[in-house]
Parts: sequence; C-alpha cells; structure tokens
Amino acid sequence: MGRQPSLSRTGIAKIANYFVEGVLVAWASKSHKWWQRLKYSRFPTGHVFRIVIDDFEYEMTFGDHPISNAIVQRIEGRREPETMAIYRSLIRPGNKILEIGSCYGEFTILMAHCAGPTGKVVAIEGTPNNFKLFQENLRLNNVLNVDAYNLFVSMGGCEARFGVGDTHPYNAIDLLKCHARAKNEGEQIIVPTVRPTEFLRRLGFVPDLIFMDIEGFEVDVFEDFSNNDYLKSHQPTILFEIHDSFYDPGRDYRFISTGVEEAGYACRRIGGNALCFPVKRTRT
Repeated sequence: MGRQPSLSRTGIAKIANYFVEGVLVAWASKSHKWWQRLKYSRFPTGHVFRIVIDDFEYEMTFGDHPISNAIVQRIEGRREPETMAIYRSLIRPGNKILEIGSCYGEFTILMAHCAGPTGKVVAIEGTPNNFKLFQENLRLNNVLNVDAYNLFVSMGGCEARFGVGDTHPYNAIDLLKCHARAKNEGEQIIVPTVRPTEFLRRLGFVPDLIFMDIEGFEVDVFEDFSNNDYLKSHQPTILFEIHDSFYDPGRDYRFISTGVEEAGYACRRIGGNALCFPVKRTRT
C-alpha cells in the first residue's frame, strides 16, 4: 500500500489559524450585538427614539418590549435596508398602498411619507401588543394618511389567538396551523382573520402597491388573489418577503410565482424579497 498523505506542520497551523479566526469573528459579532442591546437598554420604558434614514427623520417607541437585535436595527435606521430601498424606489406621491404586517410601523411611516398627503396607506398588523405600539408611533409622527387595522390575514376563516404578553405572531401561527394547543384559554387576545380581497372590497380600496411581511401567510394572500382573479382585474405591484422555512410542501415560493405568472405577472427574486408586477398593464 502507498504511504498515506499527512498534514504538514504548516497545514495544521493554517487550519488552526482559520479555526481561531472564525471563533474570534463569531465572538466579536455576538459581543457587538450584546453591547448594542445593552447600550439601548439603559433608556427608560417607553423612551422615544429619534431615527434618521438618509434624508428622513422620525420618532419611534418600543414601549416595554425587550431591546432585541431587530429593535436595535430599527433604532439605528438599518433594518432590512434592501427591502427599504426597493419600496422607496417604487412609491410615488399619490400612490395607494396596502401593507400587511406592519409590526411597529417603521416601514409604514416611511411609506406614508413617500406617498405624500395625496396618497394613502391601509396597514394591517396582527399582533395586538405590536399594534398598540404601531398606533402610538403613528401618533408620535402625526401621520394622517394611514388607516391601521388589527387583523390577521389568513384563508383559514377562524380566529387568531395571541397570548397577553406576545410580542410576535409565532404562537398564534402555531395555533392556526394546529401545531400547538392553547396553554390557557383565559389569557388570550382574539384577533379576527380576514381574506384580503374581501377586506379591500369592504373598504372600497384598490391599492397600486402591496407590501407584505407575514411569515409565510403570503401564500394565503396569493391563493385568495388567484381564487378571485384579483391580479388580473386590479394589477397591483407586489413586494413581499420570502419565508422559505414557513412554507408547506407544494405551497411555497414556486407555488406563488407560478400563480402570478398565470395572471400575467413577472416575479423577480431580489435577495430575501420577491417583486411581482404585471407584464402588460391594462389598468388605467
């Protein structure tokens, strides 16, 4: 048998250096995030932060929510910059916008600013505790061209159940998908579910643009659109965040893109988002 190759001292040293370098980078990243959270945690509950994004300034509060990395990104004006750049490029003064998944409202405030006083934003946020902060942030910035609704978008037709302390939708999503049981029926907040086409019909609102970040429930939205030929009839441009880990087999990004293409749309994946727009616009 031939002699088995062995690592030289130089090779072992390189591997060791790569390992140490990787550990140091990971440690530095975690330490930086920890320091950022600590820096902002010193502010009192309900503190109002002044936030600057390029040429736009606004205010936000996060109430008594724990300072997470996502909140730090919002405070520093660097939350999902790719998504922000896309919709700021799309929105024109006077546009009518539907936003599904508003969270604390930072994108909503910017959308309202871009659409201007002749534009309008209809915004839906499902998590009750986030919705309260969302309303407060609209008030802080004197935003007058946004109508906000505490609703949960789903094809299921049932109620979304949130714990009184929930600051995210994931427990409610598990309950809706029957992945979990309610721990205490007496400690829940019930949020009605809606189908977007029926909701828009009741409002008499026809959006030019639709933005979604709803943890996989965008599949339900597109299914509703398909069932009602909404895209063919109204032709909104749609930007949504892709949530591959939330999709069920056969109801995934391919399911969405195939459906919109059948409606005469093109669908382009841009990083973690997808932009869908009519190939030939017939709506006037």
